[in-house]
Amino acid sequence: MKKIIFSFLFFLCQNILAQKQNVILITIDGVRFQEIFHGVRFPEIAQEERGTELLPKLKRLEKLGKVISFPRMHIANKMAISLPGYRSLLSGEFENICKWNRCPNTFRKTIFDDLFESGISKEKLATFASWKQLALAIESQPGRITRNIEFEPYFEPNLTPREERFLNEVNEKMRTDLPPWRGSRYDKYTFALSKFYLQKHRPRFLYIQLVDSDEYAHERKYKKYLNSIRELDDRIDELLKILNTMGSYGKNTSIVITTDHGRGRGFLWPIHLSAFTSANQVWSYVLPSKKILDNHQLKYQNLRRKSHLDIRPTIEFLLGVPPKSGGANTGRPLIEFK
Repeated sequence: MKKIIFSFLFFLCQNILAQKQNVILITIDGVRFQEIFHGVRFPEIAQEERGTELLPKLKRLEKLGKVISFPRMHIANKMAISLPGYRSLLSGEFENICKWNRCPNTFRKTIFDDLFESGISKEKLATFASWKQLALAIESQPGRITRNIEFEPYFEPNLTPREERFLNEVNEKMRTDLPPWRGSRYDKYTFALSKFYLQKHRPRFLYIQLVDSDEYAHERKYKKYLNSIRELDDRIDELLKILNTMGSYGKNTSIVITTDHGRGRGFLWPIHLSAFTSANQVWSYVLPSKKILDNHQLKYQNLRRKSHLDIRPTIEFLLGVPPKSGGANTGRPLIEFK
């Protein structure tokens, strides 16, 4: 108990500048580390040169020291599929119960649950998700956060006429502009609603879940899979530009980007099963807030195996709240103050 209390007090002292920090978590479904870090892998399909960079804006920021990458991470579940991946990401615990994409609602407390119980209001905790099944991973007691998933229309009271027109337009378009697959809307509508919510409500923790990439991969549409990665680059750039207009809120907002699982190699690239080593491999990027970068020197974990278990404590570190602690399967923040 003394050790836990000491760790808690030490953490608070180390994070005094980060106590009013905010975080945006972005997950892009089923994107391989091969394309993220090595660019185009199948030039004959893409009709582009092998190695063509897909995230040039993000990589430019990394060279400037504003982004930290973690290219070799691992899933924290047994199946290398989406729902177990999201459940372990958000709970910070190894997922050994859910082994497919159709499971009951998570029984483990997620980061959303604990942030809500710490006193952060529902308005300041939000998820906008393309994929229907994500609803089963985000909170153990539904109703604690603001959430909009798949084809749910999004409305809220006390809108200006301009805001109301915007939401009506997005709600109408996503009902009529349907993807060729079932169970999710196009990411462009998820992102549009996320931007609206970010600017209007300035949440402490906003989660944006994107899924077009995985759907295109399953359909073996490599060019469109690549395009979803390029769109991620543009969307991060757009979010950063928005944050730059939001004063102290924007300066105090970090971004974490990751994926739920990898994929196979070679002609098996559209498939993800735990039997494929590369399907168990994931990655992440961390963009610390301007305030953190201006006031601290950062170090990052470099000598140990990293996994999905580290995503939740990284978010908590960036938020300036005590990280989840527990048994041997508990992760650690990917970055820390020197």
